[in-house]
Amino acid sequence: MKVLAIIVSIFLYVQAFQEPQFLEEWNKFQVKYGKSYRSPHEARKRFVIFNDNMRNISAHNVLYERGESTYKKGMNQFTDWTEAELMQFLEKNSPKTPPKNSGKVFKKTEGIVLPESIDWREKGAVREVKNQGSCGSCWSFSTTGVLEGQFSIVKNEHVSFSEQNLVDCDPVSTGCSGGWPIDALAYVVENGIEKEADYPYEEHNGQCRSDPSKVVKISGYEQIPEGDEAALTEAVATKGPVSICLYAAMEFNAYKSGIFKMPSCFQDAFTHAVLVVGYGSENGEDYYIVKNSYGPDWGDGGYIKVARNYNNMCGLASRATIAVI
Repeated sequence: MKVLAIIVSIFLYVQAFQEPQFLEEWNKFQVKYGKSYRSPHEARKRFVIFNDNMRNISAHNVLYERGESTYKKGMNQFTDWTEAELMQFLEKNSPKTPPKNSGKVFKKTEGIVLPESIDWREKGAVREVKNQGSCGSCWSFSTTGVLEGQFSIVKNEHVSFSEQNLVDCDPVSTGCSGGWPIDALAYVVENGIEKEADYPYEEHNGQCRSDPSKVVKISGYEQIPEGDEAALTEAVATKGPVSICLYAAMEFNAYKSGIFKMPSCFQDAFTHAVLVVGYGSENGEDYYIVKNSYGPDWGDGGYIKVARNYNNMCGLASRATIAVI
């Protein structure tokens, strides 16, 4: 086994330095994302993966420049991960069972004329982009996002709510191992939620220490009819930011700019929860403005434009929920 390990190490070392074209980017990447590795062997392994991913990014961006793709890829914190590692992380941190709660169904308004575009960031209803880190707590960030939007719009209270409160205390969800925003909203109805300043994010599961004297509650929540993009668009336009779940794979996680559009994507498998904060159109392509929880260095300042009116792409309208305060 030791001989095999040495052979593999030598192979990776040689392969890494046969591909120096991304060496400068590799050095910048490690500094920007604070990367450190357990051993020189691990560093060389990650450099080979980084090179492969950067070649993929470069090849894709050629298609983008030719007009053969609607979005551009870029380097981010996942560029030294293999696709298998990323999918393992996403699937491990995805809920294993359907949501336990169901809300009142959002009803569309007959004959309503919606604005051609809306961006709730411009109206002060969206807080800064946060970073879930290595914890599979995207569901909690999607939940706090929809709450923050409603408190801004309805009560003119611009507050940031605590994801850690949900990670530690929601008994239905499984903390860093996944959860559903609708179940988290049901928790807030019954128990309330603290502000971020009082219960800061820690990026791991912990003991619940919620203080009843500091929480705020909501009266309920509503579900968007499953797969109904028209209802989702109306809810965003008339109510505010909406929590959604979708299937996010390697292509999604490599996004940099443009309109993310995939001809084929699962609609009934959910690996990530995010927040729709607006919508619009660009060069004849409709899109939703989606806030992610991977930090502001990911994507377009922490956001991604996802194709709208494109056959419920990646299931984005299948598990959508709004809060009622």
